[in-house]
Amino acid sequence: MHVGGRSWSIWLICTIFVAFQLFIGMLYGIAINQLSSSLAISSSEVSKLVSIYFLAYAVMQIPMGVIMDKFSSKYVLTISALIISLGLFIIAGTHSFGIAAFASIIMGAASSSVFIGAIIMNSRWFPEKMFSIVTGMTSGFNGLIAAVIGFFIVRFISVGSLQISITAILGIIIAVFILFIVKNKPVEIVKDGSVKAKTGIWQMLAKSIANKEIIYATLGTTFVYGAMLAFITFWNFDYQLKYNLSMSTITLLNITILAGLAVGAPISGLISERMHKRKPVALFMCICLFIVLIVVLQPIDIPTPLLFIVMFILGLFSNNVAVGFSMIKENSESEYVGTAIAFANTILFLGLSALQFVPGELITFFNSHQSLFFESKYITHDLSLVSNALYIFPIVVIVAFICFFLSKETHCKPVKH
Repeated sequence: MHVGGRSWSIWLICTIFVAFQLFIGMLYGIAINQLSSSLAISSSEVSKLVSIYFLAYAVMQIPMGVIMDKFSSKYVLTISALIISLGLFIIAGTHSFGIAAFASIIMGAASSSVFIGAIIMNSRWFPEKMFSIVTGMTSGFNGLIAAVIGFFIVRFISVGSLQISITAILGIIIAVFILFIVKNKPVEIVKDGSVKAKTGIWQMLAKSIANKEIIYATLGTTFVYGAMLAFITFWNFDYQLKYNLSMSTITLLNITILAGLAVGAPISGLISERMHKRKPVALFMCICLFIVLIVVLQPIDIPTPLLFIVMFILGLFSNNVAVGFSMIKENSESEYVGTAIAFANTILFLGLSALQFVPGELITFFNSHQSLFFESKYITHDLSLVSNALYIFPIVVIVAFICFFLSKETHCKPVKH
């Protein structure tokens, strides 16, 4: 397959759209004070809006996969961008938690097409040997692009409602680019020239669920990348605010994490390709991420320059999508690869949604049992509570390690069934 300018222009637009979708989750954290004030809710309740967004995203993954099989991916992505923008305009103008929750639901449902669409375009416009590398670039650079968007939004716009409205306008611009630049590939044709027969959606889903290697790779990816998305998009804002850092500094810290994601994702895919092994890379990333998380969550003041270095390293080992999704693809039969990826992304974002919600509930629990927890003399009690709650993240990384340890090596080739 020839890879030319058309392939890379479509990759870039789809990657920017994935970045935009990721930034939506970050936007709740950036505009946390505005949302808390306008909706008369606490930061923990704002996290519930984020959870609702990602829950809708997760629930719609498989249905959206079917929709994209039946209709033009280009038009589905265009309509999705417009719906997301509509939801943002609603949130910017409402003072009702219920209406904001509804807007989060429709935004999450529309956003469910974005990553699937990017994966579909990667598989159509790039050869098999480039899949893990290009997918790693998509999942890596989208984070960096999202962080850059966040930096300019925070740097030049101080009013939360205006930040949300400007983001909505950006979504409309993306929709225009998708409509006029992105092209669909012709329907896949098998070697004998006939159209490849498709198994029913429920049969393909059943095969994905029954394949324990897909389950291991899915859970391993969920409890690393999904957990880190939950941390980056919301809880890192709330956590760092307890150190009295400015929002612009916290945004720069998140840019640093996402820069690490951008570097780590394609490199992990490339290293695994060179080694012809996925499993050692996945296990190594889990170990390193666990160590860095423990450092980050220590309730002590880390000098700001050192904190930027630590955050970059955190991002470097957080993005295991290139390895994890390649393992899923290689453990799937060709007829249900797309369904397996949609299933994995469903679980990933269900996990992300849960990990947006759980720390807030833990903070509430710890707050009602304050005498049980040690309060450092260097920090406020509020910071101690948040720090204790966020230990859920290194715990789930341990679960990810176990999942990858139990999985079988694919040697970067489709497994014969």
